[in-house]
Amino acid sequence: MRGNLVSGVSAPVVASAAPAVLIPPFGAALALLSLVIVACGCRLPGYEGPTSRSVVSCRQLSQQASAAIDRNDWAAAESLVVEATKTCPTDVDAKRLYAETLWHRGAHSEAVAQVEEAARRAADDVSLRVRLAEMRLAMGQLDAARRDAEAAVAIDPRSACAWTVRGRVSRSSGDATQALADFHRAISLDAAHSGARLELADLYLALDQPQRALSNVQSVLDGYSPGDEPQPYLYLAGLAYTRLARYDEAIESLRAAAVRGRATPEILCRLAEAEMLSGRQEEAKLSVQQALAIDPRNPLGRVLLERVAAAGDGARTR
Repeated sequence: MRGNLVSGVSAPVVASAAPAVLIPPFGAALALLSLVIVACGCRLPGYEGPTSRSVVSCRQLSQQASAAIDRNDWAAAESLVVEATKTCPTDVDAKRLYAETLWHRGAHSEAVAQVEEAARRAADDVSLRVRLAEMRLAMGQLDAARRDAEAAVAIDPRSACAWTVRGRVSRSSGDATQALADFHRAISLDAAHSGARLELADLYLALDQPQRALSNVQSVLDGYSPGDEPQPYLYLAGLAYTRLARYDEAIESLRAAAVRGRATPEILCRLAEAEMLSGRQEEAKLSVQQALAIDPRNPLGRVLLERVAAAGDGARTR
C-alpha cells in the first residue's frame, strides 16, 4: 500500500540549477570576432588604428575574467571585467561578463542594465534576450520577462533556450498549458536540452504526473556516468520515485543528491520522508535532524520530526 506524502508543505521548485550563463567562447574565429568589433566600433588586431591594442587588451581581460568565474573567484572576475569595459566600453562580450559578476553579488538592476546595452548593440544575439528574460523573471518582472522571451523566440524560432525561457515565463504567469507546450517545443528542437527537461519534469511533478516527470529526468541522467549525475536531476528523480511509491529507488536517488554538491535541508527532508514511508524510522530521524541542523525553522523538517517521533512512540506501545 502506498504511504501518504506529507501534506501542507509544497515541494521546492528546483531552479534550473543555477540558470546557465549563455556566454559564447572567447576563442571565436576571426570572422565572428570582426562582426562584434565592427558593431562596437573597436578595430581588429592587425588593422592599423588607435583602438586595435584596446581590443586585444579587452579580449585578454575578458578571457581572464571568464577563467576566474570558472574558478568561482567572482571578486577577481569583476575586477578584471571592469578593466575590460574601461579598455573598450562598447565590447558586447565584456558587458555580458560584467553583468554576470554584478548579478552574482546581488546588483541585479545594474546587471540588467549591462545586458540591455549589450542587446542594443547585438540585436540578433538570442542569448542576450534569453538572459534578460531570466534575470527579469528572477526579479519578478513578469511583463518585461515576457517581452524579452518573445523577442528571443522572434530572433531565433529554432532556439531551444528561447522556448525554454518562454515556458518558464508562462509557468510563472500561471499558464501551465502554455508552459508545457513551450517546453515540448524546446525539446523538439533539441532533445538533449537538459534545462528544458528539468523544467518539464518539475512541472509534471507539480501537475501530479510523476511518471512523466521521471521519464524526462531519466532521459538526462542516462547520459551521465554513475557518480557524475547533476544534483538537481537526482533530486527530482527522488521526488518522482517517492510519488510512485518506489521508496528504495527514491532513497538511492536522494542520498546521491545529498552528497553531490551541498546537501540542502530540502534534499535531506525529502530523503527523510522517503525513509519514513519505507519504514526506516531511525534513518529518517537522522536525516531530518541533519536538515534541522542546517535550518532549524525548516517547515517540512519540523513536520517530519513530529511524525518520526509519533511513529517511534507508536512502535514502543505495541
